[in-house]
Amino acid sequence: MTPEEIQAIFFVECEESLAAAEAGLAACRDGSHDDDTVNAVFRAVHSIKGGAGAFGFAALQSFTHTFESLLGEVREGLLPLSDGLTELMLRALDTLSDHVTAARDGGDAPDDHALLAELTAAQGGAGAAAPAAAAAAPAEAEPAPSEPAASESDPFDFDLDSMLDDITGEIGGDTPDEAGIGTWQLHIRPHSGAMRNGSEPLLMLRELAALGGECTACDLSQLPMLDALDPAQGYLGWTFDLPGTVDEAAAREIFDFIGDDCSLASGDAAIPATRIEAPRPAPA
Repeated sequence: MTPEEIQAIFFVECEESLAAAEAGLAACRDGSHDDDTVNAVFRAVHSIKGGAGAFGFAALQSFTHTFESLLGEVREGLLPLSDGLTELMLRALDTLSDHVTAARDGGDAPDDHALLAELTAAQGGAGAAAPAAAAAAPAEAEPAPSEPAASESDPFDFDLDSMLDDITGEIGGDTPDEAGIGTWQLHIRPHSGAMRNGSEPLLMLRELAALGGECTACDLSQLPMLDALDPAQGYLGWTFDLPGTVDEAAAREIFDFIGDDCSLASGDAAIPATRIEAPRPAPA
């Protein structure tokens, strides 16, 4: 299966997730606020975010991350599901649909700055009425610059030191242990299929970093000499320290999209062993 075919499947799943989220939010608007309905909406948005990260759709991933954070507070009972909040999330779902369309068709992402400010202001129990003030001052919520798609840059034009710093999470500040939260470990080993099927493991490691994870080890023991290196193999493995406040299931869900093509272990286990596969024969 080609990367293009995998991506086409992702967009089909996006449409299914959007439909499921719309049905759930419509039920909430009509008075059905049960946990199963809210969980279904959360899972739908989370699924889109995971695929967006895997394929490098930065604008789509950024918007769904904020939307998912708000849904997470509703899901955990930290934020009451009022009529105003439900209407806000229905508007967010419309914009999410526009983001999916832009990513699929290669068009410009929708202008979501004001809506992102509303979604952010609604978190932490602020409710859905407060976002109007936040939207009036969009300069306070400047969006992070999006990264160029891989096809828009020279694949050989990169700074190796900066890339390694990014992977190892050397961003300064207190670690979770220093903040008194406590940590747990997740060990990751992408295999050859993770690259062959169009995935990008580096984007998934960045999602772990976004959860507060810090890379504390990188296994280089299986890395061959340069003349024997096959870029399609999974030579590297990583250990991430994650804050105790991060649920293990949430961290593992980041890698659901590539399934058995990435081995995971947690706790005191070691980084999973690599699986070196025989190279595929060149096409005739």
